[in-house]
Amino acid sequence: MLTSVHLMAGGGGDLAGFALAGYATLAAVNHLQAAVQTVLLNRPVHGIVEDVSQLDMLSLPGADVLVASPICTEAAPAGGNAVRKQRQQPWAATRATAWCLIRYAEIHRPAVIVGENVLRFARWDLFEPWLKVFEAMNYTAQIVPVNAAHISSPGNPAAPQVRERLVFVLARRGIEVDLEVRPAARCRVCGPVQGVRCWKPTATRIAGHLIGDYDPGTGRHGAYYYLCPAGHGRVEPATTAMAPGIDWSLPMRLVADGHRRGPYAPATRARIRHGLTHWDGRPFRGDPAAAQTVGTAGRPSRHDHRRGHPPHAGPARRRPDHRWLPGADVHHPGKGIRPTVP
Repeated sequence: MLTSVHLMAGGGGDLAGFALAGYATLAAVNHLQAAVQTVLLNRPVHGIVEDVSQLDMLSLPGADVLVASPICTEAAPAGGNAVRKQRQQPWAATRATAWCLIRYAEIHRPAVIVGENVLRFARWDLFEPWLKVFEAMNYTAQIVPVNAAHISSPGNPAAPQVRERLVFVLARRGIEVDLEVRPAARCRVCGPVQGVRCWKPTATRIAGHLIGDYDPGTGRHGAYYYLCPAGHGRVEPATTAMAPGIDWSLPMRLVADGHRRGPYAPATRARIRHGLTHWDGRPFRGDPAAAQTVGTAGRPSRHDHRRGHPPHAGPARRRPDHRWLPGADVHHPGKGIRPTVP
């Protein structure tokens, strides 16, 4: 049986996933006693309460896979963190926790090291040097931006949350790893398909890896989207509704009452008001090939064919078809885009 060791194990979510995949967990480490107790209540593993930056890696067992995700509070955009301020305010906690993966690897040499973080982890000043150390230890990095709403497998539905993450797998040379996401989607011609990621020409490369978030087609400046594998244009990944996971019997806060930090911004309130007025309680769906909606000014928006829309609306406006062949360029009007070929 394959084995795993988990640093910064939290409440054991990673352990649960690896257990379902058939792994035996040898040790789980976290600095919070409550977190380790939670793990032990659910899994018969060796739990260690310790700050990983102070942990002697010789005290841990070797394993086939190390699972460890460095702290993300400094890289996360929440709270106004700025990448450009790193010179004045270095991401000390990021460095301390990220270097734990190197300290474990140089002693135990696991076959694979797995972790995830926010997208801006790749903007850490030491990100490229960090990868170079693994390269010196004969590891090859696979780094893929993903959206939690697009990742699923049989018996493991996608999370009902739009959440951008950066997944990394560092594998010893010779071990083939395929991290490419092929989400379930619906093509207006083919029906159900597995979408093929297509990067925009403006996508950013960091340390040789394409990094960026998903473009939902609503005017945001995303870095990639998905295409029909047969060349019939853009497809939207199927997602899981959040409503079934909400206990509607619990008391809730009204929008008018704001959130814990104060009132909602005027723009947010205006969007909510528009949605309530426009849909008027009617059910709607987010199938970009099914229908067309009306924009905020009462006329079709150039992005509305990719928003939610009521099931009784008329046919959707179509963008010009993309033409795609494996290994060839995908052509926008006036743009050339290279897809990631499965």
